[in-house]
Parts: sequence; structure tokens; C-alpha cells
Amino acid sequence: MYRIAVFLTCVCLGGTFIYASLQKWINPVEADSNTLFVAIVGKGLISDIVVGLEAVLGLWLITNWRWRLSVSVTSIILLFFAGLLVSEVRREKPRDCGCAGSTSGSTHPDDVRFNLLSRAGQNVLFASAGMFVFMADGRRKQSRSGGGT
Repeated sequence: MYRIAVFLTCVCLGGTFIYASLQKWINPVEADSNTLFVAIVGKGLISDIVVGLEAVLGLWLITNWRWRLSVSVTSIILLFFAGLLVSEVRREKPRDCGCAGSTSGSTHPDDVRFNLLSRAGQNVLFASAGMFVFMADGRRKQSRSGGGT
């Protein structure tokens, strides 16, 4: 049962990364758009590399190869980007994230802040799911060996 939970968590996380990268390739954010994605990585080759790495990370998760490492890397990346999104909320005129190749559709600062906080919350939720599976595996191994308190 535990292996199924690990597999499903990795597939869900990996699928999310692949979906986001495909959306950025299918519906690229305009180079002159005022999004956080464009502000951080720009447009062109660097953007394509970042989107490609996002897809590779998704495939790595789905293959379940060295899943503890892939989940750890993914969780760290998700928490880092959640921090970037939250820091953007504090700006007077926040930029939409450009996540998954889209924007909120509104330029009103309150709408943009809501979208940024929603995306940050999703990142924290996904990172938590990954780390829960990661930590549960450690507890499972500890109980098998008879260790613990």
C-alpha cells in the first residue's frame, strides 16, 4: 500500500510539472508581458531551458527512479518558488506569476495578489505531499528495524 502512495504522489507531482511545461510551450507568455516568469528568466533560450528542465523534473518524478531524491529536489524547488510568489505579493503593483503559461487575466493588484497567493499555496501543498511521503518512508524503515522511541 505504501509503494502505491509513493507512486501516486510522484505521478501527481510529475504530471503537474509536465502540464505546466506543456502549457508554457503551447501558450507562451509574451516576451513583453509583465509577469514574474519573464522578469526572472526572460524570454528565448533561457526560458526554453527552464521550461525543458521543468518537463525533465516531471518525467523524473513519474519514472519513480531515485524517488526520494526527486521528491526532495521538487519540494525544495516548490518552496523556493512559493517564497518568490509571496515576496511578489508585497509589491505595490505585483506582477502575475505566468505559471503554467497563463496569467490571471486581470491587472488589478488585488486579483493578482490573490492569484499569486493561490499559486504559492499550491506549491506549499505539493511540497508538503512530497515531504510527507519522504518522511513516512523514513519512519517506516525505522519501525521495521525496531528503532525509535
